[in-house]
Amino acid sequence: MPRKQQPTSRNYAEADLLFAVMCDELRRIHPRIDENRLRQAFELSLAAHEGQIRKDGTPYIMHPLEVAEICVDLNMDEDSVICALLHDTVEDTIVRLHQIRQLFGHNVATMVDSLTKITKIDFLARFTGRDKASEQARNLQKLFVAMTRDTRVIVIKLADRLHNMQTLEAMAEHKQQRISLETLEFYIPIARRLGLGQMVTELEELVFQYLYPREFKELHQTMQPVFQQYERQIEQMIESVQEMLQAQGLMLERVYGRRKHLFSIFRKMNKLKLMPSEIQKSISDLLAIRVIIHGSALDCYQALGIIHQHYRPVFDRFRDFIASPKDNGYQTLHTTVISDEGMRVECQIRTVEMDYSATKGIASHWRYKESSSPTEHVIKDRAWVDFIRDLSRERVGSQEFIARTREEFLASQVLVLSPMGEVVSLPAGSTPIDFAYYIHTNLGHAIRQAKVNGSVVPLDYALQNGDMVEVIKGRDGDAEPQPGWLAMVKSSKSLLKLRRYYKQRSRNERIAAGQAVLRQYIVREGLYPLNLMANEKLAQLLRRMPVRSIDELYEKVALGYFQCNQIVDELKEIHLSRVERQEELAAVQDPQNGTEIALIGLASDLNVRQAGGQPLRRRAELMRCCTPVPGDKIYGVFDRDTRRVNVHRVSCPILQDELESGELLELAWQIDNSEIRYPARIEIVSLNRVGLLFEVLRTLSSRNINLGGAEFAMAPTVLGSDRYAHFQLVVEVADDAELAECLAELATLQDVRESKRLIKNAAGKDGKGG
Repeated sequence: MPRKQQPTSRNYAEADLLFAVMCDELRRIHPRIDENRLRQAFELSLAAHEGQIRKDGTPYIMHPLEVAEICVDLNMDEDSVICALLHDTVEDTIVRLHQIRQLFGHNVATMVDSLTKITKIDFLARFTGRDKASEQARNLQKLFVAMTRDTRVIVIKLADRLHNMQTLEAMAEHKQQRISLETLEFYIPIARRLGLGQMVTELEELVFQYLYPREFKELHQTMQPVFQQYERQIEQMIESVQEMLQAQGLMLERVYGRRKHLFSIFRKMNKLKLMPSEIQKSISDLLAIRVIIHGSALDCYQALGIIHQHYRPVFDRFRDFIASPKDNGYQTLHTTVISDEGMRVECQIRTVEMDYSATKGIASHWRYKESSSPTEHVIKDRAWVDFIRDLSRERVGSQEFIARTREEFLASQVLVLSPMGEVVSLPAGSTPIDFAYYIHTNLGHAIRQAKVNGSVVPLDYALQNGDMVEVIKGRDGDAEPQPGWLAMVKSSKSLLKLRRYYKQRSRNERIAAGQAVLRQYIVREGLYPLNLMANEKLAQLLRRMPVRSIDELYEKVALGYFQCNQIVDELKEIHLSRVERQEELAAVQDPQNGTEIALIGLASDLNVRQAGGQPLRRRAELMRCCTPVPGDKIYGVFDRDTRRVNVHRVSCPILQDELESGELLELAWQIDNSEIRYPARIEIVSLNRVGLLFEVLRTLSSRNINLGGAEFAMAPTVLGSDRYAHFQLVVEVADDAELAECLAELATLQDVRESKRLIKNAAGKDGKGG
């Protein structure tokens, strides 16, 4: 709450003068303004904030006036300027919202309400457990949802935040840090998407100053001499460019020099991991010349040709944002040339209209229809606005709302093309599924294949800048999304649409979808699905996650409340801790086991049943002596000590030994879970030469076969008594057919003499498998 002081006539005179100047500027932009209405809003704000001062010692009324002045500079309309004057009255004074509605109408009252923070939480915090972070999240959520109805709200808030950042020096350090971080994560990305380039630059420099004060000071001291050193050369180049362009008949508004902003340099230093001494060599656009032309885009290309005739261009530094504008509508030609002194200088060429749009963004395009709500305006890229609107309909909590919005704002973008030439902006790493959902929900549901640049690609293909994407739909009526898409999509908007789809399905369908997508994610990441999704591991996972059952976990995966990578990270921790304990135990019980893998679990989970189709309702172990895989003829022996069935291949010599102490069961395979990979022991005999192991591993990798363990025995040189290398590997395959194909391909490698399957005999020695 602002502090109180005694008002002075000087305070009122200064405020009145600023108001008069603001009205003059607004009248030049909108000649038909109602100045009496503006005066009424100013006087209400002046009376409401009477006696209040800000932390920097200035009368509080100066803050709403400065915010209103910024709004005028952004071409905003009369209602917006009135809202700027009144934006803090309901929150900080005795003025109520119904009074504003009576005096200035519904539109102004709605905007003021959207900009008023939620303060009731302070009184409820001790009972609800809400804290400062929760309050901040709720206020941001309220603001962003209001923005989707009327974009003027967020522009006024940006003006408010800009003036607060300009006067942030008087605040405590911890508040400077909190406000600056919030500005960096939310307000700067919004300003950038609205094309408010001038505001973005100023906010970034202020954020840099408060978030990284030491780095700001050091970089400022480093760059000042650099800029001063080349200032005279840039001035000479500006004069030369101006003369050559005018000589060719081009009408110039202005040609001027521009320094790269410190925060941009700081980000590039971090990205390229540069030391301050390396800045000049590695960053080519430290200095730039900006050419503003009275004319058309064609005149910009003519100017580009003239400049390239006089200065040698660096061709890999040319960007045409006129033909391919940025997603916020930014249009400019960027080229880097070598000056007469050998210095790299970036030239930016654009028309007066392009320049105005680049600095003012949405403010250069305000368009309101007299007969409709004043929310009809030009936003070049509406995807992020649509995302916030969709997210608000999901009724998620404030913390989740803000977390997802932050991800959307901070994500890097990739620009792709539709078959009709429309430029579509998606988060980096997006897939054809994301593209389909961007176009329309029904198209997303119906996608079954995709072509990129004319070639069919998998649906999890990561789109690149400039890709032309074509969606191929399924048969009529085949418009249901697949569970695996939940782990493929990168766009939050796509995830929301999939989440909405599964909300409408039955609980059993959601559970099945969640389980399927988790399994598919684990397989795609190259992890072993059965080890991670064994019941005992999932039971431990329940103690770590806010769910009461495995089914609830799967359901929340399908609904997007849990991300697959989040769950898999937890399962990996559980798995690794168990593996460490098992390895310690194995080292004591059987030090010869090495790295071989045995599968243990419910027989049904291992795809094992009794011959004749009856289920085997016992735990089973696929024995590592013979490593059976689907397709092998198998038998089992019930081990009374371990209380599980030991599964062997029919040709395993150890099977005969175990019959003396257990009951023989004839078993068969029934593939209910096709995602399981089974360990199989193989041996490769080859001449011992350099690079052979690499070729073996590359062959396995090309077939997407994981290596579960390995033992090597080879002579030190080809002159030794044993000239052969023996590789004993444990590979993970789906069945005997895949194993046979793998062995056949390994046998074709140069210098390989034999590739075969192994079985351990009763003495523990290896023999060739049957």
